[in-house]
Formats: sequence, structure tokens, C-alpha cells
Amino acid sequence: YVAVPCGNVGVFDPTEIHNRGQLKTHMKEAMIKLGFHLLCFFIYLYR
Repeated sequence: YVAVPCGNVGVFDPTEIHNRGQLKTHMKEAMIKLGFHLLCFFIYLYR
């Protein structure tokens, strides 16, 4: 479904996140998801 650019290892090349400068955006999204799952976990424990 996605063409691999010439010279890349694969579609999900781990170095691409640094090349595009999107690390801050991805970290923010990951922290929001982590916070949501931790909140759900502690609500589950409290019940």
C-alpha cells in the first residue's frame, strides 16, 4: 500500500522519524496514550 523510497530499509525505517522532524509530535501522542491507559488502569484498580 505504500511505496518504499529508494535507499530505505523498509516502510517503517526507524531513522525516518528523526529525518522528518516529527519526533516531538510523536512523543506528545505517545505520552497522551500512555496517560490515558494509566488512568484507565488505576480506575480499574479502584473499582
